[in-house]
Amino acid sequence: MKEELQHLIALTKEKKYVEIKDYLMSLETNFQKGIVFEEYIRELYEGNGWIAIRKGGKNDLGADILLYHPNTPHDVSIIVQAKNHKKALGYDDTKIEINKFDEQASKKYNCLHFTMISLNGYVQATSKLKEYANLETFNYVKELINEYDPKNKKQKKKEN
Repeated sequence: MKEELQHLIALTKEKKYVEIKDYLMSLETNFQKGIVFEEYIRELYEGNGWIAIRKGGKNDLGADILLYHPNTPHDVSIIVQAKNHKKALGYDDTKIEINKFDEQASKKYNCLHFTMISLNGYVQATSKLKEYANLETFNYVKELINEYDPKNKKQKKKEN
C-alpha cells in the first residue's frame, strides 16, 4: 500500500488528475481500492493543513477519516467517508452511510459535519440527500490536489 500511495503523491505533485483517477480505479481488489483511496484522501487533507486520522475498516461506524482543524486539535471537525466504486454510488448505499454517520459516528466522535467522497459520483436520486451530508465527487478531490502541499502537514494528534 505504501508504494501505491507514493505513486499517487508523485502524480499529485504533477497535477495529473486523469492518471490519478485511472490508477485509483485500476486497483485490483475492493479491499485494496478502499484502503488506498482512504489513505490517499487522508494524505490530501494533511497536505491541505488538516490533521487527518484514518479509521476506515469493516467496523468504522461510517468514519473512514477523522479531520481535526489545527486550531482545535482535540475535537473532530469533520468525518469523511471515502468510496472508490467503479460506478456512481447508489441512493441506498449513500443513505446507509449517512445513517451510520447519524446514528453512530456523529455520537462517538461528537461531530455534526459529514462529507462523503465518491470517486465516480452519485446516481441522480441522491441529490435529495444533500441536505443531510456533503456529497462530493472527484471534482472535490481535484480541489484538494490543487491545494496540496506536503509543507502544509501538521503534527498528528496523539490518539487516546
